[in-house]
Amino acid sequence: MNIKTSVFCLLAILALISCDDNTGSIGSSIIPGEDILSVHDSTYYATSTTTISERQLLVRGSDCYIGKFSDVETGDTMIADFITQVGCTENFQFPDSVYGLSRFHFPKEIEEQMQGKKSLRANLRLYISEYIGDPENAMGIEVWPLTKTLDNKSRYYSDINPEEFYDASGEPLSRVTASATDYVESDSIREKVSGYIKNIYIALPDSIAINMLNGYYSDGGKEKFKNTPAFIDNICKGFYVKCSQGDGTMMRISKVALEIHFFHTEVQNDTTKLLSSYAEFLGNSEVMQVTHFENRNIENLLDETRFTYILTPYGVNTEMTLPIDAIIGNTNNIINSASLVMKALVPFTGKYALGIPSTLLLIRKDELKDFFEELSTADNITSYSSTLNTTYNEYHFNNISRLIMRCSNERLEWITDMGMEFNDESKAIYETLFPDWNKVTLIPVESVKDVANNVVYMTIDQTPKCVRLCGGDLGVQTAIKIIKTEF
Repeated sequence: MNIKTSVFCLLAILALISCDDNTGSIGSSIIPGEDILSVHDSTYYATSTTTISERQLLVRGSDCYIGKFSDVETGDTMIADFITQVGCTENFQFPDSVYGLSRFHFPKEIEEQMQGKKSLRANLRLYISEYIGDPENAMGIEVWPLTKTLDNKSRYYSDINPEEFYDASGEPLSRVTASATDYVESDSIREKVSGYIKNIYIALPDSIAINMLNGYYSDGGKEKFKNTPAFIDNICKGFYVKCSQGDGTMMRISKVALEIHFFHTEVQNDTTKLLSSYAEFLGNSEVMQVTHFENRNIENLLDETRFTYILTPYGVNTEMTLPIDAIIGNTNNIINSASLVMKALVPFTGKYALGIPSTLLLIRKDELKDFFEELSTADNITSYSSTLNTTYNEYHFNNISRLIMRCSNERLEWITDMGMEFNDESKAIYETLFPDWNKVTLIPVESVKDVANNVVYMTIDQTPKCVRLCGGDLGVQTAIKIIKTEF
């Protein structure tokens, strides 16, 4: 670099340094005067109310619920029972012969060993993953055989009528009294067995095992066990498990197992051994399972005006009306961000109080049904999820700006398409035709994940829970903090 070039660069640097360091007017200097932007923040308030759902939603999940629980805090009574199928593994096989069927004959020494022993028996196990209420509370449980199969192509809802699937005029297969404590196995067994899960043992008639085994060993019987659909169609349609008495406990059942116990022989070291075995047919996410929920005495929750309720199983929700017109102001506004915080009031503290939902879904009211029908996840456009901040008991929805703009734009587009002027009269017509256009629902959800821990879809949180949120006609309204650009 020569001397002239160096002097030129130095003068250029000095010229830049001497410029005014106030650059605030740079942006506006290149925008015509009539298009000057104004960015500011404001706070608006949404109104909310407690609503009772008029229709049930599709409930999917791998768990079932059984029990009855009356909540002293809300006065609500929840009742749950379920219908379940059980399936078999691909090309399932029993041993070549089992003891106790007339078609098979065993040596005299085997007959002697079997003296006084029950050769064939069946039972159902309900594996308990969690419960609410009193673990010592006695619950009456009935098991009924299904007379009609669940159709895996149909959609079933939590208000399903179980009587369509079993003969209520007959007698149940079994009646037992049980509790969430699990007195079936001793404490020593439960402590020693790795991964032991509490369960309810329900003995079934021996005929269940006899008929199943006879079906397997009949001509072409193995085809009936080649897969789960064949098994359900030809061998076992499933069971209805009903809470017949007791109030104070609701149990979450993670797995149902039909166990068929039998004796068979096996040659070991040239010696014929008599072995005791059992086959397990599972009710889980691989087959159809539907929990029937019923909520009683929930109408009184509508009378509360200081806050709103959300109560699961699904039925009592908080509905919110967004102040779209106040936020938008005019059609030349752009919402940069919009955040709201749902404040949960002090949780119930009774001995058997319901817990607070861990995750809430905020979704446009008229999209609620399709969301669960289509196995969706929150898209951050018309649906958003928030996990409870346990430190402050709050649900944070950090930016619902696209939801607000969607509501506003849809109304504007409709009015324009109808050839009307955008004014109070046309807006009133729109709101008459689409009364839920600016309403959202808050509902508890759970995420269903794949093996890589990715959320596949969201389903309704069926575990009995309750939360009171700030709102209602006389309560503290929900603030929506807005940053918007006006031009």
